[in-house]
Amino acid sequence: MDRAYGVQVAKQYGLKVPKTVEFKNIGRSITYIKSNPKPLAIKVDNNKSESSSYVAKDQKDMFGLHKLPKRRRMMVGDTFVLQEVIKGAEVSTECWFSNWDSVFSM
Repeated sequence: MDRAYGVQVAKQYGLKVPKTVEFKNIGRSITYIKSNPKPLAIKVDNNKSESSSYVAKDQKDMFGLHKLPKRRRMMVGDTFVLQEVIKGAEVSTECWFSNWDSVFSM
């Protein structure tokens, strides 16, 4: 669940990825949002919830998300990335392991 590392690996293999910035501090992410009026997605490095990612409609929506107590609790103590939203298809991969052997992947 290290999203910044995943972006680094994707770039290493020539995949185009949106601008992605890693944060460990909510205050710094708010400063970043203020200086970037483009729509952003947030992706939290944890498994605390099924909603560890969110794509904001606009800058105001992302500010509102940062104020929600439930979302703030999810971000405190965890790293997260803000990623520029671009039009296109989202790619995701999942894989399950048992005793270090892959048992199922999508």
